[in-house]
Amino acid sequence: MFLSIVIPAFNVEKYIAECLDSCMCQDVSNDEYEVICVDDGSTDRTGLILDDYERRCSNISVIHQANHGLPSARNTGLDRAIGDYIWFVDSDDVIEHNCLGVFQEAISKSNQRVDRYFVKMSRIIDTSEVHSQSIVDSAKYYYTEVPGSLFRREYLKQNNLRFHPKMYYGEDVLFRCEFEEHESNSEYIDILAYYYRYNPNSQQHGYKRSKEKLKKYINSYIFGAKTIKDHYENNPRNSSQKAFLIVYCLCCAYMETTVLPKAEEQAYLDEVKTFGLYPMKKPADLKEKDMRFSTRTDFVGRILKRIDNIIFFHCTTRIGYRILKIRNRLYRKIVRLRGR
Repeated sequence: MFLSIVIPAFNVEKYIAECLDSCMCQDVSNDEYEVICVDDGSTDRTGLILDDYERRCSNISVIHQANHGLPSARNTGLDRAIGDYIWFVDSDDVIEHNCLGVFQEAISKSNQRVDRYFVKMSRIIDTSEVHSQSIVDSAKYYYTEVPGSLFRREYLKQNNLRFHPKMYYGEDVLFRCEFEEHESNSEYIDILAYYYRYNPNSQQHGYKRSKEKLKKYINSYIFGAKTIKDHYENNPRNSSQKAFLIVYCLCCAYMETTVLPKAEEQAYLDEVKTFGLYPMKKPADLKEKDMRFSTRTDFVGRILKRIDNIIFFHCTTRIGYRILKIRNRLYRKIVRLRGR
């Protein structure tokens, strides 16, 4: 079997059928690939929908487990997978019809061992956009997001690569860093194969709905920054990318700590100080031009991206953090005014 598609699912009854339908609309036989769905303790109809697809589709299998978060669900699917390659697909996204045949051909033609294949991704609001020209034109390679890659299963197994349960949010960032700790070969498959949906209720975008989730979000990225800093200091491999990921994780955390009540904000700053993350001397490998926090390409977007990249680049310094704090509070006031 050449491919295992692993789909973690939690309370996605609105989207899961579209995701699975896209996985079934492929130009390879069912015995050439499997779809492993991990129901991570859903409380809506997600589990029932998954069970129905399992009954109707011979290559779909469903695992039900208590809710432990996305990293745990992906690990569960990884443990069950038997394909030569693994593709982690999020349950509210869709994949291109008949893309698996292209993957299979590319893999069969390769004259070397390939540990990761990159594919093109593009953002959608709903599936009616999938084949619009604007979506095709905006397709790009993603280097952080796990769904933009096919991973050789044996490589993951040999290097004990798994998703860290403490990274409740941003687990892709740490997984990418630890993947690149080892010697690997990567290639590109020049096809727009993955459409990721902007879902405001998803785990990644819905963390602000409760204080508990907000704390998990901040703690996840602080843990990620600390762990990647350890990798950066102990292994020179891909040091410039690790330097970027350290600042990326800190930016994600600081985007929220800067708007917290003063006592809570200070508690987080005191914590990151103990890890040597604030204030932090900029890694010599990281240059301002390497910052990539926005993908906007319109004229206003390019100006804002330039300003934000300068602010984000300096966020680990005391002055940079204060400027980021002003930026974040102004931004939220503008968002509230626009919402009226």
